[in-house]
Amino acid sequence: MRGASCLSKTHGLYNRILSDRDFDEKLFIEEKDYEKEKKWLNSNPTNEFNFLNRYSDLLAFIEENSVIRSAIGGMLGKDYEIVIKKLICGMPNSFLPDWVSKKIDNSRVPNLSAYIKPEYRDITYFRGIDFHQDMID
Repeated sequence: MRGASCLSKTHGLYNRILSDRDFDEKLFIEEKDYEKEKKWLNSNPTNEFNFLNRYSDLLAFIEENSVIRSAIGGMLGKDYEIVIKKLICGMPNSFLPDWVSKKIDNSRVPNLSAYIKPEYRDITYFRGIDFHQDMID
């Protein structure tokens, strides 16, 4: 696959994602609900509850790309396994409710998922982080 085609498919996937979800302050629960729920664990996507599941056919152009497969195979070995695929959303400060901003102000791990309405926790939401990779989720 050539660069222009890959870029076009990437833009198409991105636009589909944006058309399927409003990424704004409406994603957040109310403060009173947060205090009642006290659910800080298990608030990130799983393989079963995952926004990207509806796009598996559109992700194939990435996963089956020979250049990408070769690079990943070169780093991890040919028997590597994708444990989970998930969408990571960097939320701008302007979308955060004031009470959430205060709660996470000095947080070293600005994961916002516990502040998101449960039906939207099929994406991992962060604030103030450009790159992130680990197995914690």
